[in-house]
Amino acid sequence: MIAVAGNDPNILIYDPRTATVVLSLHSSPHSEISSISFHYTGKALVAGSFDQSMRIYDLRNATLLQQLIPHSSPVTQVAFHPFTDFLLSADKEGICRITNVQTDEVVAWMQDHEKQVWGVTWGSSGQCFATTGEDRQILTYKVRPKPPDAYDYEFDGGNMLVALNHLQNEFNQLTNTMKTLDNRLLIQEEKLQWLCDIDDPISKRMS
Repeated sequence: MIAVAGNDPNILIYDPRTATVVLSLHSSPHSEISSISFHYTGKALVAGSFDQSMRIYDLRNATLLQQLIPHSSPVTQVAFHPFTDFLLSADKEGICRITNVQTDEVVAWMQDHEKQVWGVTWGSSGQCFATTGEDRQILTYKVRPKPPDAYDYEFDGGNMLVALNHLQNEFNQLTNTMKTLDNRLLIQEEKLQWLCDIDDPISKRMS
């Protein structure tokens, strides 16, 4: 699907195969939409507006799921995390925030731009993000572990509870375990084949 929004309250969802509108969403009639972003599941979409709000819509039934207002100035950009429910957003005052849409909690905020922020984006790994604005700066932020708690991750300007490194370590351990099991099975198969090769002549003679 392709989503399109402009300087009005309307969001149009297109089927790229037929280039036809398959869904139409209507935001606040008194506010222009500044930015939109799909949820990683493809089942929801968030729209940032100049009325300081961020509205999340269910694309399966075209209904409003949630409205967030963490900003005190017009929202300029929104971007969902690649595989979690964290939402990165920015406003005209140059403030960027990360909101957990499950709890409505702002888990991190940054004010490193001198003017309004024009663009925000996550890295494909979800472990970093970048912002740019009217001050002509491109700023990058990295999610890094904050010891001793493996589940506590720090942003420049705030904290975010994401166990990215922990999950990676668990995955690596699982991979190593599977490799060990594969090697053991291979050894057992070789032993069985060796026994079969020995037993076959004996069984033939006994028959």
